[in-house]
Amino acid sequence: MRNLYYAQSPPDTSYDVLGALREMLRLPDCEWTSDEQHKATLFAIQRKTNLLVALPTGSGKSVIPMLATRVVNKTFAVIVPFISLLEDWEHRLKLARLFYSVFKPGMRTFADIPIILATTDMAVTPGFSEAIRRSFANHTFGGLVIDEVNKVFVSREFRNCMRNIWHIR
Repeated sequence: MRNLYYAQSPPDTSYDVLGALREMLRLPDCEWTSDEQHKATLFAIQRKTNLLVALPTGSGKSVIPMLATRVVNKTFAVIVPFISLLEDWEHRLKLARLFYSVFKPGMRTFADIPIILATTDMAVTPGFSEAIRRSFANHTFGGLVIDEVNKVFVSREFRNCMRNIWHIR
């Protein structure tokens, strides 16, 4: 069973987000996989509140920030706990024809890149925090996505580097 609990009223649905989705995926007849995916995408576009999306595997969660960055023209940073998941994101972004970059040591800015991918260990570095601060100050930061957040907080090997993740926000 899926439920979305709203801290505020559901977002405005006047955006042609479905059209943007169809264009991004190059599938003129595609539809939302669920009402929750659609509403979560609208919340991400509005960027007025924190958003936690918990949907089954294969339900289209990764489409949410990908579509949001296209609609609002802001950078979304995606933190992933595994290299294999980072590679999955790269594959999806290439299929969607979205420009992205993988955060590396020494980077201090996101330079208006729509999607920034970062492994968990890179996300807690001062450079990543600085890049978010700069993007936020320039009004180009759209949001922070932590993919597979359940793995990050329950896997012993990730706890040390995620202890200060709240500093990023």
